[in-house]
Amino acid sequence: MMLKGWGSGGKRNLEQTAFISFQEEGEIYRAWKSFIHSHHYEVHRDFYDSWIAKHPRRTGEAYWAQYLEAKFIDSNPIPSVDFPELWNWYSRFKQAEDQAQSETE
Repeated sequence: MMLKGWGSGGKRNLEQTAFISFQEEGEIYRAWKSFIHSHHYEVHRDFYDSWIAKHPRRTGEAYWAQYLEAKFIDSNPIPSVDFPELWNWYSRFKQAEDQAQSETE
């Protein structure tokens, strides 16, 4: 059912899939190969090593810049803190996005 909704990996040639798991890479690949396009996947054991954690709220843009435009970028990793501090850290992104949106309206 999920494959029907998502579609096969061969139809999404720019898609990059990230797995955060303690499973071995081969085991993950065998379980998810129908969803993965070619070699466009990565496996991390720790969330903080993933692109999502290193480039929060701009993961896709960061990946595109680095791997398709060959622009070397710096990480902006999320801090390893409790949730109230994390929400405060993320608020700077929200403020910038709200401001940019209001300027375009």
